[in-house]
Amino acid sequence: MANEIGALLVMDMVHIASLVAAGTYLAPINCSHPTTASTYMTLCGQDFDLAFSRELISAVNRTLFPGLQISKNMALLAGRAACFMESAGPAFRRYAEAFVGNARTLAATLCEAGLPAVMGGTDTHVVLVEVGRLGLAASEAEQALATVGVTVSYAWVPSSVNDMAVPRELRLGAPLATARGLPNETFAELARRIARIPSVTAACRTGGECPGAFVLREAGAAIGEKAAAYPAAAAWR
Repeated sequence: MANEIGALLVMDMVHIASLVAAGTYLAPINCSHPTTASTYMTLCGQDFDLAFSRELISAVNRTLFPGLQISKNMALLAGRAACFMESAGPAFRRYAEAFVGNARTLAATLCEAGLPAVMGGTDTHVVLVEVGRLGLAASEAEQALATVGVTVSYAWVPSSVNDMAVPRELRLGAPLATARGLPNETFAELARRIARIPSVTAACRTGGECPGAFVLREAGAAIGEKAAAYPAAAAWR
């Protein structure tokens, strides 16, 4: 359709680059004009941007060199080469399949514990959790989880409980914990503990019964104990 009207179709696969590399997602380069990605989101590499194109690669190359880029840092180039080599191996496919499975377990367990996931689950490494249904802003839940050592982000998703100014969905990801070797059952246990934090925060804020300090300390200790049991940064290799 883009070709019919003289437009360019751009695909940014920054979040699913690992799934494309593992072969579990179709490569968008076959249907988009330029495709962009990065090596640091889920490919386990350093911070580096990528651009692919079957039709526009010559124009991209001319723009980058010598227009925007004059020399190359060979140390960084070696790191990127290692990232690409790892992502092409069978172990990486197993890793990608594992973190999608762990993300699904995370989503399903959070839903069971009263924190619904957007669309009811996930097919990727990302889980969006609707804390807005508890009357919370995502920033409140994010800060509560940070106190127990859980780092999350948040996003804005159109819904009946949202307004443009206040995001109410948390964004959780499974790849890094999977890379450290956390098994699927541990993701379920962590999800049950994570699910308690936003509800405690909501109860405290609305003046309800607030066992918040104890619950936060208990959850923080349990989550820290689980994380310490898997110190390896790349157990999948």
